[in-house]
Amino acid sequence: MKVIGGYFGLEPYSRSIMPPWIDECIQVQSGRMALLLEITKRMPKIIWLPYYYCDAVSCLLKKSGYSVDYYTLREDFSIVMPHQFSSEDLLVFVDYFGISGDSVRRDINSLGLADNAVVDACMSLWFDIDRDVPIFYSPRKFIGVPDGGWLRNSKVSLNLAREKMPISQIREAHLHSRAGGNLEKGRDEFTTAEKSFNDDLSPNCMSATTKKMISSVDFDGVFNKRISNYTYLKSGLESVGLNCPEIPSGACPLCCPVKYSDAANLKMVLMTEQIYCPHYWPDIVVPSYDKKSLELLNKTLFLPIDHRYTSNDMDKIIQVIEGAIK
Repeated sequence: MKVIGGYFGLEPYSRSIMPPWIDECIQVQSGRMALLLEITKRMPKIIWLPYYYCDAVSCLLKKSGYSVDYYTLREDFSIVMPHQFSSEDLLVFVDYFGISGDSVRRDINSLGLADNAVVDACMSLWFDIDRDVPIFYSPRKFIGVPDGGWLRNSKVSLNLAREKMPISQIREAHLHSRAGGNLEKGRDEFTTAEKSFNDDLSPNCMSATTKKMISSVDFDGVFNKRISNYTYLKSGLESVGLNCPEIPSGACPLCCPVKYSDAANLKMVLMTEQIYCPHYWPDIVVPSYDKKSLELLNKTLFLPIDHRYTSNDMDKIIQVIEGAIK
């Protein structure tokens, strides 16, 4: 039985086609380190994050000595501007799953926050904005690479240390295991690799291994296949009564988020059919008044739509879900 979802393996060799602005980005070992690098020279009074956000980032910022506070989301992913926000603060906007970029752009423009904003585009490929706003990305969310983060539109200039070779090797072990069909071993190695990022306290260079791998990835193919799978899955799920968000023009989604009241149980049903869906940040604490974040945390299923899969794989997902919700 074919496994759908889960961690990546090695990417097939091709010719990399990337946006030209990538060459101008600062390349570090992870998305969170790209954020840390950006704020190092800015020294904000408070860094504002959404409640529904990677807890590893907030832990890193607090550990690095920064003050962190939180804002809530509206149904359309626009932010509820905190009353306490000041001109000395920094606000992190998030393009959730590659589908909320339009809300990010509207908020930054309408609220006049270009000088106080950083955009987390780790869940999108490739978010862009017609403003001089720092953006950070995480290629390993979309392809099989050991590490990597891009920081765009930044004015920081720092000398970065090279990655430590043992860490680089630890972070790529799961790619080889999955490519070789050893999924259980690879899953343990992937968990170890992910935990290793929590030990990073300062930005280093993206590993030489990742740079080499990225140079041989067909990003156009990755981009187009994700959109094709998302569109196909969205149509099929709508036929069984489930709705998925529209993809903004020019956006590439990370996954297909589906609102469902018993998402946890449906996720387990899919798992029995070897269809694996992530549960983003299950340990975070969200206040009762942040309804959108609670919905994303507890009542949303995140279906895989990446470039490894075909319409037949999307059909399987639809069939399993249809059988489970009858």
